[in-house]
Amino acid sequence: MHHEEISKNIDLSVFSYSLGEVQNWQKTLDSIWDKTKYLLIIEPGTTVHFKRLMIIRDYMLAKEAKLWGPCCHTKLCPLQDNDWCHFAVNVPRSKEHRMLKGGERGFEQEAYSYLLFAKNQGTLILAV
Repeated sequence: MHHEEISKNIDLSVFSYSLGEVQNWQKTLDSIWDKTKYLLIIEPGTTVHFKRLMIIRDYMLAKEAKLWGPCCHTKLCPLQDNDWCHFAVNVPRSKEHRMLKGGERGFEQEAYSYLLFAKNQGTLILAV
């Protein structure tokens, strides 16, 4: 199914480590934004990906998207130069994965950065 065929009743759309792979990310975001209430973009937690997310942030704010995370303000990001907003999660490693990477720990830290946008400034309700 092509994204042009998707209905307009989508609650949440997620790009996870994928928007950097899209040639025309503006066209892709425009198409999805027309159909969704919330947009979550997750990319690797590197300075390069963070800079790309800041470009996307500005683009979406210009479209009057409401920024819900990681910061909720529309001011200039206070993290500049060699600092960037990122988080980390411990990801389990299998025995084979440890052998391939020459690691001893049963996990590795995966750094990521994200942006969460909404159409409205209302309250986000998550069903668990």
